[in-house]
Amino acid sequence: MAEISKIMTRTLHLAAPANDRLLGQIRNTPGVAGLRLGSGGQRLEVDYDIARIDFGTLATLFSAAGLKPSNGLFARLKRHWVAFQERNERDQSKIVHQCCNIPPARK
Repeated sequence: MAEISKIMTRTLHLAAPANDRLLGQIRNTPGVAGLRLGSGGQRLEVDYDIARIDFGTLATLFSAAGLKPSNGLFARLKRHWVAFQERNERDQSKIVHQCCNIPPARK
């Protein structure tokens, strides 16, 4: 069973301002639907398909492109919370729900 495509929007707070030049290579990454800068270039909003790419991989791509995430306590906690939520989303998408009034599939 194929995973269902689900577009998520997340915000990454950056340690230093970014510019569109740094985002160019990330925009073409499979699974990335959109990128937007805000708050003077220190807030990055990213739309991506969690069935194709996860936020941890995106964070690695951002670091490789020269975009360093904020290292503050709340920013780190938020990144861990996002990773937890994504694991749950992917795990839930793999479950075949069985209702009490639907007979099981015959094999």
